[in-house]
Order: sequence, then C-alpha cells, then structure tokens
Amino acid sequence: MQVSILDATSLTGHKPRLQAATTPRPSSWSQPTSSGRSLSHCSNKFHSAPRWRRVHSRCAQRAASGNSVDATDPAQPSTSYSSPSDAAPVTATRRSAILALAASASVPTCLSGSPGPASASKLPFLDAGWEALGGGPADLVFPEEFLGVWDVTSVLSRVETPLGEDAVPNLAAVRRAQREDLDHKTSYQVAFVRNGAGKVVYDRRFNTASMLSMYYDNTMSFTERIRWNIDDPNVLSLAMPGMSVRTRVTRRSEDLPQPDRIETSEYVESVYDSGDGGAPRIKASQCFTKYKWRSAEAAARDAGPAIVATQVVSDYLTPYDGEQQYLMAMNKPYAQYTYRMSFRRPANANVNAVIAAS
Repeated sequence: MQVSILDATSLTGHKPRLQAATTPRPSSWSQPTSSGRSLSHCSNKFHSAPRWRRVHSRCAQRAASGNSVDATDPAQPSTSYSSPSDAAPVTATRRSAILALAASASVPTCLSGSPGPASASKLPFLDAGWEALGGGPADLVFPEEFLGVWDVTSVLSRVETPLGEDAVPNLAAVRRAQREDLDHKTSYQVAFVRNGAGKVVYDRRFNTASMLSMYYDNTMSFTERIRWNIDDPNVLSLAMPGMSVRTRVTRRSEDLPQPDRIETSEYVESVYDSGDGGAPRIKASQCFTKYKWRSAEAAARDAGPAIVATQVVSDYLTPYDGEQQYLMAMNKPYAQYTYRMSFRRPANANVNAVIAAS
C-alpha cells in the first residue's frame, strides 16, 4: 500500500540479515546458490498443516526435477536526491484504498531493486514455539535520523505481471493501477517512533491511518478503527464499514550495506473478511525497500529530501487461489509494484510531536 521516493543510488543486492521466522519449514526448502543467496521453493505458507505437508511433498518433487526459483535481482535502481518532475497528481479511489491495505502495514513504500528472498530460520521450531507464546519476528529498527514525522511523495513507476496476466487472480485491480496510478504522484505523512525498548520503529497505526485518509473524506476517523501494539508489532487489525482486514507479518529482515543505507523486507499475510458469512479472502505480499539518507544540513543545502527510497511490493498466490496454480508459480510473484519515494520534514515540524501523541 504501501510512500514516495526519489531514485535511489545503485544499491547492490546484499543478502538481508534474517531476524526471525514464524513458520517451521524443512531446511531442504532453502538451497544455497553460488552467489550465496537461497532458493526458496515454497516459502509463503498460509495454510493448514495437512495441506502444508502435501504442498511440501509436491514442491520437493519439482525441486528434484530441476525446477527451481531464480533468486537473482534483475533491477538495479539509481539514486538521486531530485524529485520526479513529470509525475502528475492523482486522486485515488476508495477501491484502490482497500487494495492498498495489504501493503500499508509494510509501508513506508519501498526503495528497491527486485526483492530478494528471505531465508528460513535455522531454528524454525523454536521460532514457531515463540510465536505460539505470543512472540514473532522482531520489528524493523531504523536509524535515529528517521525519528519523527515526514512528508512523503510517492510515484508508482512500474507495474509488472511476471507470470503473465492469466496468472493474476485480480486482473482488474492490476489494470486499474496501470491505467489510473502509474506515473502519478501521491503525498501523505509517515512517522517513526520509539518502542518500549527505545528503538526507532515504524508507527504502523499512524501511517495506515494517514494513507487511508488520502482516499476518504474528512468525516471518517481511522485511528480508532486500527488495533496495533507497538511492542507486539506483527499483527494489525482494521475495522471498516462492510469489511475487516487483519495483516500479520510472518517474516522480516533488514541489512545495513553502507552507513547511509538500509534495506528492509517483510512478508505479510492479509485476511479480508466482508462479514457476510462468506469465506475470507487471503493475500500474501512481500514489501522490499532500499533507503538512502543524508543529514538535515545536506538536504537543506539543495532544498532536497533527506531520505530517498525505492520500494517493490510483490503479490504472491496462496493455496486458496488454487493449489495447482500456487505450485506452478514456484514462489514467483504474480504482480509487482515499484515505487519511488522521497521524505522531507514538514514545515515547522516537531520531531517529538508524534512521540508525545503515541
């Protein structure tokens, strides 16, 4: 769903440092390549244990036949601190707001090249036990320079369907993004705050409400509709008229390849329930972002942004989209959305204002 960015510098793909995983998976699912990356054949698991076993068995058969996932990163973004000038403002529809919810828990919109795979934990059963006791993957931690409120400008620069349009379960949504949102500029605010441990983290309640406010009039308040605990950050629930949405971060990782850059990745499971007694809709997404930042003084010298980012939001099939289609996808996304983003401090912004309000 998820913010705007400027072109980010040519950032080499570093393997993220995995913080935790929440789903036990056999180690045979992750195969190291000569480049040091892992090939994860079926890593997005959002289904029951019996189906999990069947899917693993079929994936193992495909892996044995040589059908593995290409884990290379084809896209290499370029970075500059100048905002895109040819992007026209866009007014988003209410339908697109709902579609964006799955990513909103993972925003700020990602600075990125092509998303890299997140490795499975070396202690999967311990991770699963920790989650059963109320734990889960630790939150992403950002540099001190990110603390506070930011004005964000975001441009959707690319929409792709890597598996072809026939594999897209919601093709109308993809075509609408290509028609209405591509190369258009959106603006909103995001905030970073301190959690109970004193770490700088993404304020998911504030940011989700901020993004939703772009699509609705001022008569609806969203903060009260969002349930999220900053010190137990993996689950966010949103109650909307006629629909409830629950997002759960199942895996995340981050890396600091250089002193002025950070790369983050989150896998998110979203459950949409219309409340009419029908089966909920399940969505699986990855949000991979590369950030580059500089000092406030450097940004002031050329009146540019302090942070630029590239973000790729990838949507994956789940077994609920059809087990055969899910297996044939081999952990490749059916849709990818690339955003360019820039972050500036609001005029007369009080960096601590959002902290006091939390």
